[in-house]
Amino acid sequence: MRDYWAGEILSLASAGELSANRQSSNGDAPATDRDHTQRSVDLPPELLALTAKLKRASLSPLDTAIRQFHRVTARSRQLQQLPIRWLLDVATGSTGSFEGWASTYLDSVDEHSVRSYINQLPYQPLISIVMPLYQPDLPILRETIRSVTNQIYPNWQLCIVDDHSDDHDLDGYLAHLSRQESRLDFLRREKSGGIAVASNDAIALAKGEYVCFLDQGDRLTPDALAWIVAAVVNNTEVELLYSDEDKTNSKERFDPYFKPDFDPLLLLGQNYLTRLLTIRRNLLVNLGGLRLGVDGAQDWDLALRATESIAPSHVVHIPKILYHWSIADDTILMALGIENDIYESGRKVVADALVRRSLKALAEPANDVAFKLLHFKPDPSSRVAIILSASAKNVANLVAQLDHPLIRRFCSDLVIINGPDSSPELRSYLASVESKGIATVVERKMNTSLAATYNDIASKLTTKYIYIIGDFVLAEDPSWLSELVGIADGMGLAIASPLLLSSDRKIYQAGLMLGVEVEAAPRYYGEPETATGHRERLTVAQQVSAVTTETVLINREIYLAVGGMDEYLGGLLRDLDLCLKLGAAGEAIGYTPTARLMRIASERNPSPPPPPDGEELVTFWDRWRPQLARDRYYNQNLITTNTSCAPTQPRVYEPWQATQVIEEYPFYAPDRSLPTNPIVLSPGGRIVVHLPTTVSYAQVTLWLQTSDSLPSIRLVNGETVVDHSFPTSPTQFSPIAIELDGTGNLEVINTSAQDIALEAYELVTTQLLRIHTARKADFLVDTLGMQVKTLSRKRSH
Repeated sequence: MRDYWAGEILSLASAGELSANRQSSNGDAPATDRDHTQRSVDLPPELLALTAKLKRASLSPLDTAIRQFHRVTARSRQLQQLPIRWLLDVATGSTGSFEGWASTYLDSVDEHSVRSYINQLPYQPLISIVMPLYQPDLPILRETIRSVTNQIYPNWQLCIVDDHSDDHDLDGYLAHLSRQESRLDFLRREKSGGIAVASNDAIALAKGEYVCFLDQGDRLTPDALAWIVAAVVNNTEVELLYSDEDKTNSKERFDPYFKPDFDPLLLLGQNYLTRLLTIRRNLLVNLGGLRLGVDGAQDWDLALRATESIAPSHVVHIPKILYHWSIADDTILMALGIENDIYESGRKVVADALVRRSLKALAEPANDVAFKLLHFKPDPSSRVAIILSASAKNVANLVAQLDHPLIRRFCSDLVIINGPDSSPELRSYLASVESKGIATVVERKMNTSLAATYNDIASKLTTKYIYIIGDFVLAEDPSWLSELVGIADGMGLAIASPLLLSSDRKIYQAGLMLGVEVEAAPRYYGEPETATGHRERLTVAQQVSAVTTETVLINREIYLAVGGMDEYLGGLLRDLDLCLKLGAAGEAIGYTPTARLMRIASERNPSPPPPPDGEELVTFWDRWRPQLARDRYYNQNLITTNTSCAPTQPRVYEPWQATQVIEEYPFYAPDRSLPTNPIVLSPGGRIVVHLPTTVSYAQVTLWLQTSDSLPSIRLVNGETVVDHSFPTSPTQFSPIAIELDGTGNLEVINTSAQDIALEAYELVTTQLLRIHTARKADFLVDTLGMQVKTLSRKRSH
């Protein structure tokens, strides 16, 4: 529903029903796009009525927009031209113009390269596109069909079934089209049967090895089928595919969904596969096609049933917007009329999936009818040992909370770790707790890491789970432990993580995004408690690649099977290492918003932890660099320099492009003892640094190392070509400063006979470069998991 509201707000704005002209506070000059909170706005009755309707409907995905509208309205003097772009940004939580991003990265399709790639494929499967129709708008339908006939990939079949529309012009158009286009098959039903019946009739016409679904009014990008075929060619076992999508109305594109890779937990709460769902025809036939009686959620039901019968590795996500979902201007009014039907269908398909999977869980609406919040019933025999790291007086408050019956129902052991630097008061309290049999106190020695202590405790326990928690965490609702045990039991998770809030009721952690802000960053950090995330992802349970161990439930046997925590890594690197080991072992990590805890400030007010030293960084990146470059649950079209989840330059490999953007290599902290992005250039290898023309650069510093005593590189910047030979050693990285003229690209070419390790880039005006490879073979590091060479653990300064 949120998508419809956003579209309606845009419709009101672009129809001129929001009055005009934005001004600065002094009225002399237009305000910038960032001056949202400074604008004086007088909203028209239509928009005020719409926001009131949203509030009555409790559609919290747009709560932020409503609050923003009311905040501006409260300051109103007069409204003159509220820009459509701002309304879209408020409604969707975007930080920039999606239209601008799409025109830069989506609209440009290299048809020649795509055709050349297709022509050399030995295997070109037939793709059948099924499209049920009922009372379509004929001009819009023509655009939909044109998006199929304009496909670059030629081996397709379009199967159209009209569900007994009463439009004679439609009949004539389709009959004429089927005579003109041999790849089109058309059937008109004698009576209306609904979307599932009409879709099944279209499936019966399909002859292709794969079947994809297209709704009337929607459109495919010209390369959509080429992407599907490329995915099939590269993975012959694929059974189901889906792509990213956006929405369109008569005025613009908006509300993109940059999706994660396949996540069965997320699919139980949200039908995120939706558009351009493509499925192997044999599987579709074996499933009996679309199920009747669940109109409005029939595609969700199909996705749930299909993914139950195939291996997760046979589900492929194409991280590219290939589908434009059409939202008509009056869709919102239509949706309001069938809201109860959609809710009931969605409730039924999720409930049926839970029964088929023997999962004991309750699904309730999460924000609107299209999303389901799951409460899993835990196994009564599951037992948890809570391991509490005591560092301040807050421990007494937490121990008191852990005495609640809902906690004691599952908690059979309470272990408190006392640090070597604890106060006499804390030691006295812990001695009292232990003497009363409330907890077991473990003394951590001065030279023993916290990770080693966790490992030792876990090895001596017998419970199914351990719960690691710090004494700076408190709970408002005592059901948090049963919620986490329930989802871990039901979904077989290695780690279950709650939503962790800060004391000012902002998001502190809801899982981590790998490769963001160097190693990883918390999703939606600092957002208000009511935030819903990119396409409401925060509101439903889902898998994530990593979490911190500040407060998590861990399956003890799985934890020990992967070796527990690395005792020589600290802080975030330690937590990431554990999560990545679990992921490499095929284990899942889950987040659920049904369990909420609050992180309160420690009375000790400790200073921030020191940054990891060079040896830790080299060890960590040597293990996990490929995984950090590609988080399965964080889309490759989203930014990695901050946590805004805004679209940026895609890091997506296009099979038909000879020259590829392989990776982004951010370097944020020049004072770190070692950077996090070592690259090795073979003799003759090169990198091309694309310098934005809008920024003037004075110089760049490269940190280099090689076993050759006097290595040489060639630098090409604009029309300037310079050969450098420089002294270095095999045990240290040495800096070389290069002056730039601020134009063109900077090419770095290894003209030595030995490998050169290029460890960091330090631009005067920025700390981020995007690295492109001239030829993929020139690079020893890419996103396909090739090993990084590390020639040293130290760097000279």
